[in-house]
Amino acid sequence: MADEAKAAPAPEASAGGGKKLPLKTIIIVMAMLVVEAGVLVAALSMFGGPSKAVADDGAVEPSPDALLVEIPVVHEKFNNSATGRVWLWDTEVLIQVREKDQPAIEDILTRRQAEIRTGISAIVASAQHGYFTEPGRKTLTRQLEDYLREVFKQRGETESRVAMVLIPKCVGMPADF
Repeated sequence: MADEAKAAPAPEASAGGGKKLPLKTIIIVMAMLVVEAGVLVAALSMFGGPSKAVADDGAVEPSPDALLVEIPVVHEKFNNSATGRVWLWDTEVLIQVREKDQPAIEDILTRRQAEIRTGISAIVASAQHGYFTEPGRKTLTRQLEDYLREVFKQRGETESRVAMVLIPKCVGMPADF
């Protein structure tokens, strides 16, 4: 019996030294991957490719109504004591208007200069300290826009003459130092 065990080769000790690779399974998986890639490419090509990029020279002639002009409204020091401490704010306010409205706006500015300065002073005096320190001073700008659009509003017109209010300078300093 011992001789029989030595004479018969072990099944693991065949010519390859181990199990054979399942060649049939590998071929089937590879064929499925190729078919899947083909289906994917066909589906994507049915929906078309990316749209073509077209360069534009960018030269657009603005209409005369669209040309904006900056008009200075006020450049003064206003006080504010909303924090309990008096602050002086060196403030400059400009408005952007259409070029065709410039003469009418300048006429209103000269006729109602004291009223406009008083209105802007009231807004600055009642503003919270955070309005001056927020990025872009958006809240203060919005309050001034509402006021100035009302001042320069033309009767019967729905669109405001004031396109934008600009505050290029608003520097605060404590007044009680």
